[in-house]
Amino acid sequence: MSTKVAQSTRPIVKASSGRRVPEVPDVARLQAVMDAANGVDQAGVDLRQAVERAAANGHTWRAIGAALGMTAQSAHRKFGPSRADIAG
Repeated sequence: MSTKVAQSTRPIVKASSGRRVPEVPDVARLQAVMDAANGVDQAGVDLRQAVERAAANGHTWRAIGAALGMTAQSAHRKFGPSRADIAG
């Protein structure tokens, strides 16, 4: 079952955060939402970098997975090098 998202008839603008949002009279009301979304994005970058440093410094995927509350295999799949990284 597919769900259709209603298309807004309002023009789209780029906010200071770089995110595209509908043009509304008071974008400031959405600033907290945009700030939180940017925080989530940055947290993902920070997490990936921390995992890469831990792996580079000899921590096992088992230890990394345990720190993340997941299995070693899940941690490696999510954060380990891709096949393209290995081949390249």
